[in-house]
Amino acid sequence: MRTKKHKHHIIPRHAGGTDDPSNIVELTIEEHAEAHRILWEQHRRVEDKIAWDMLSGRNMSEEDRINLAMSGYQSFMSDFSKKTSWRNNIIKARSRQVITEQHKANISKSLRAAWSKNRSKWISSITPERREKNRQAYVRNDMGNILAEARKNSEIWKKSVTSDDYRKRKMLNSPKRRSIVVDGVEYPSIRQAAKETSYTYSKLRMMVLNTHEEITPIQ
Repeated sequence: MRTKKHKHHIIPRHAGGTDDPSNIVELTIEEHAEAHRILWEQHRRVEDKIAWDMLSGRNMSEEDRINLAMSGYQSFMSDFSKKTSWRNNIIKARSRQVITEQHKANISKSLRAAWSKNRSKWISSITPERREKNRQAYVRNDMGNILAEARKNSEIWKKSVTSDDYRKRKMLNSPKRRSIVVDGVEYPSIRQAAKETSYTYSKLRMMVLNTHEEITPIQ
């Protein structure tokens, strides 16, 4: 019986490797899993960890799903061609899947739980350097105009931002209508709290909207 072989990129594509024959080697499933285990231990790239898990028969955790999404987003922001390729691969993979409403609800529930558990860690990982790098990529790739043009031509976008549900959510999330507790003191709005405390408006607003409740920021 012939052993099934996989094509393995010696330098993974997510690390800049190409499809050149010199960068590809045929491995058994067990050898392929081991190769990604070694890459994961050497470089700690989430893509290699997920490949190792999947090839070894283990399911992807919700934390890994979010880490993979963050990694994909960073590639999306830093390289326009990678963004296009990544988006097309996702579309191709999704087109072959049959996802029920219950499946969508389960994924949403799991992602919310993972976000709630790791929120503070991920928020703290958004450093000023990372923000500036993303901003430069956004400007360099002219994403503002690209997204504006896409929204202008999207009927789905127009319907979503003019729906009653959208108007209601926007009203409820307005800083003018949200009270907030900061260090034990209640303020009538996020803007007022930002004026009278050492916290910035954007940080307080992000924390309130992410938790959907009044919070007490921790110094």
